[in-house]
Amino acid sequence: MARCYVELKNGKADGVLAQDETGVYAGGFDARGDFGFNLIHRPTKTWAKLPEWEDARLVSTTDPEYLDFIRRCERGTYTTTTPTEIFEIPGAAPDVIRQAFERYA
Repeated sequence: MARCYVELKNGKADGVLAQDETGVYAGGFDARGDFGFNLIHRPTKTWAKLPEWEDARLVSTTDPEYLDFIRRCERGTYTTTTPTEIFEIPGAAPDVIRQAFERYA
């Protein structure tokens, strides 16, 4: 089972981030239309702070809170996409990325 969310641009999937026990992956289509994905965060411990937490916490990059931190807090003012809610799809993260893209095609 993998957790993921889709970055939407004009109501269509622009990118997907998926998380499983092997880390966090980002996937999408490049300028040529080729589909691909990359491991962007290997399993490790890191600090994260969600707005509702009083202090930062040490979390694993495989924890659900870490994916929520990326979705809600690691966004710059230049971001032109809108994230969906996090949802689960059976399978490994790389496979889930394609399924999530198809869901929001």
